[in-house]
Amino acid sequence: MSNKQFGQRDRAERCLLDLQMACYHATHDYPGGASALAAMRGMNPPVLQSKLNPNIKTHQINVRDLQTICEVTQDERILQTVCSYYNAGYFLLPDAREINHETILQQSADLTREVGDLMQVVSQSVTDGKVNQDEISALDKKLIELIGTAKALIEHAKLSCNK
Repeated sequence: MSNKQFGQRDRAERCLLDLQMACYHATHDYPGGASALAAMRGMNPPVLQSKLNPNIKTHQINVRDLQTICEVTQDERILQTVCSYYNAGYFLLPDAREINHETILQQSADLTREVGDLMQVVSQSVTDGKVNQDEISALDKKLIELIGTAKALIEHAKLSCNK
């Protein structure tokens, strides 16, 4: 990752995206893509495709489109993006009753290690003056994931105490 930009697919998974791209990837990653989403909600598929295309300026996503994309795809990237505009974080907490003790501890350890590795890369980039936006964005997203995992661990511990 050091000092190079991610490819589009890799960036969509690892970084916080702008709202247009978050909607684009949420829709295209949905089974059947934009055509399936449009068919489910009585939308015109070519119009939806045009609204999602960042190179087409004559069609724009509106509030209803955004709501539809969020409801149908359940893709967290859109809400993560919106929250990032306000220096906030979005993460979906799992049901603490469904969390396996060993699994949550392993997830916490793995994610903490990933964040540490990413922090080291960003630190080196800052030191040599060659930090790029993808590195910062990937770190931002990983930190939000870490907070969500830590919160799930705490909720799991609370349930364990109440037994």
